[in-house]
Formats: sequence, C-alpha cells, structure tokens
Amino acid sequence: MSQIESNIDFLSVIKKELNSCIDSIGRSQAAFISTMDGHLLVYRDRADLELEPLSPMSGSLIAISETLSSLLNKGELESTIIRTKECVLSLLKIKDSSNSLILGIVTSKMVNLGQLVTQGQLYADKIKNILEM
Repeated sequence: MSQIESNIDFLSVIKKELNSCIDSIGRSQAAFISTMDGHLLVYRDRADLELEPLSPMSGSLIAISETLSSLLNKGELESTIIRTKECVLSLLKIKDSSNSLILGIVTSKMVNLGQLVTQGQLYADKIKNILEM
C-alpha cells in the first residue's frame, strides 16, 4: 500500500468516527478536528455551517480556558462549552502526543449537555487512539 493510499484510509477512519460522533449525540449538527493554531483538518457537517472560521478561535478559546482552569487549581481542563440562543459548541482537547488537536462538536441548544460532554470525551479518546496506532 502506498503512502497516499494509507493516508486516504486513515482519513476515512477519522471521518467515520466523526460521523459516529454526530450520530451518537442527539441534535448534533457538525463535528470537526482542528489544530490549536487554527487549521481545520477534517469535518463532518449536516447543517452547512461555516466551520473554517471556528478553527482559529477554537484554539484560542481552549488556550484561554486552560489558563483559567489552571488559575482555579481544580485540575486539567476537560472541555469548553459555549451556549448561544440557538446552538451549543463543545470543544475538547484530543490529548494526542503533540497535544495540539481539538475536537469540536456543534449541536442544537436542546442537546443533553451531560450526553454531549460524555460522548464528546469518548470520541476525543477514540480519535486519540486512532492517531496513536
């Protein structure tokens, strides 16, 4: 198998996990993986959202949230959640070897927040495990 074929297979596995993530969290609209420095790597979108502008701001928001978390001295940041009048954005660090990837999940406002946090962390861990293979 060539390097290109291997990369395509790898990408299809990641996209499959993003699809499963959206399917497992009720009222999900999109899921994406971006880098802390703002590059959108891969996404699955059911609502025609403009995800590209979210990437740089997501990295900045995670960095700010990590700083606030450390100031509280209450442990490592697990997730950052933004609620608007119509939707919820959950951001989770994937905790890959370079500690540079973010999983973002966009849902409607009526999402079960407990399910969003729990399932979001489950999929962040699954993606981390895929990356470590």
